[in-house]
Amino acid sequence: IGIIFGVNQLLFFVGYRLAGPINGSLTQKTSVFFGLLYGFLLLKEKISKTQIIFSSVLFIGLVIAITKGSFDIFSLNIEILIGVLIVLLITAMWMLGHTMTKPLFTRKEITPIQMVFIRNTLSGIILIVTFTIFSPVGFSTFYDPLNWFYFIIMGTVYGLGLFCWYKTLSYLDVSNATIVLSPTPIATAIFAIFLLGTVFTIFHLIGSIIVILSIIIIVKQKRD
Repeated sequence: IGIIFGVNQLLFFVGYRLAGPINGSLTQKTSVFFGLLYGFLLLKEKISKTQIIFSSVLFIGLVIAITKGSFDIFSLNIEILIGVLIVLLITAMWMLGHTMTKPLFTRKEITPIQMVFIRNTLSGIILIVTFTIFSPVGFSTFYDPLNWFYFIIMGTVYGLGLFCWYKTLSYLDVSNATIVLSPTPIATAIFAIFLLGTVFTIFHLIGSIIVILSIIIIVKQKRD
């Protein structure tokens, strides 16, 4: 589990850099689909026709947002397409890890703090080794005090976010916890617009609404 999340952490930044924050956030919402898939394959859970239909609708919403309504995936900028595919891959791997993690919390074999520590430690080792080997921006990055400010802020926010996520998993099923996070593309868009100057199009809005509604219906079906 630690290795899955560790490798994913490296791919996460690569994928988001290529896909963009809004496209990346929307792509991550396919986690509901992968949750259903792993539940069916690994946990022998049943999947309803409604869930299958709205899983397809979810992907349609994603395509609308990414292609700006053209539905022509191959006309996308190659970097955006590669970024979306990478985020799709890490979402699949993340949900595999979360599916494996939930039973550990249920049996109280591990606590949220322990999971965050293990995950971040392995992620840190993998990132440090990768940086040392490839050094994409050089070690001069560490000499800038402003960069350290961002390092600390990002680490604090990310660490607290992980703790809250695993704390939630200790009380709720993965599917129920996922629905709480379904509006994140909207929050991401707000921050991306004001902090990064990202353009939020009407197609992003339409795609986000379709994705969020699909998630709610899929999870509601699972609960019922």
